[in-house]
Amino acid sequence: MLRVEELEAVFPAITPWRVAAGRSVDWAALEAALGAALPSDFRSLAEAYPVLVVDDFLMVSSPTPGAEALWGSARREDEILQDLYEMGDTEGYVPFPQPGA
Repeated sequence: MLRVEELEAVFPAITPWRVAAGRSVDWAALEAALGAALPSDFRSLAEAYPVLVVDDFLMVSSPTPGAEALWGSARREDEILQDLYEMGDTEGYVPFPQPGA
């Protein structure tokens, strides 16, 4: 598990977008909408950054405080990673949460 501070040490260009006081995401509401618990490293990242975009290639979105249920339901409808996983094109990474989990 990578801590946010370790990520910032190797990728200092992201630090201007860090939210110092945290974003106050309602994790219970979000996890209820997803039907799954989220990893603690994702939770830490989402509390520190509203969204993380790396070189216009990789985007890690985060829930918006106050709209957790909406974000959670939209994530469940996103099937892109699941499709890539089923085609064997995720380099061994598994979508989270797995269907039925």
